[in-house]
Amino acid sequence: METKSFEMPALYADHHVTEVRRILMDLDGVKEVYASSAFQVVEVTYDEDKINELEIASRLDESGYLGEWTIPIELGTAAQQGDGQKPYFRHTTTFIVMFVVAVVISGLTQRIRNEAVSMP
Repeated sequence: METKSFEMPALYADHHVTEVRRILMDLDGVKEVYASSAFQVVEVTYDEDKINELEIASRLDESGYLGEWTIPIELGTAAQQGDGQKPYFRHTTTFIVMFVVAVVISGLTQRIRNEAVSMP
């Protein structure tokens, strides 16, 4: 028996742990899998006569867990612009301005109510 640890940046939640365990336990020769989303690591105990480290790593990579974890970025264009790009996030400037306006209006409304109540 051989044991190998893999760093897994895309393993960040318990449902990923369950899926990685299922994927690896389906491989012939894998005997035990310890996976931790807290430490983003997977430890695999396997029979080196039936499967090797490269096959395990390849399966993890095919499943999207082994490579670098990509984080989507905002493109800086509004979603309704037709420049050929497909923004992942909506344009935040519009939403920040709308939020600030809502907060200011809410504060003014509350102040007007307080002054109306305190008038004799």
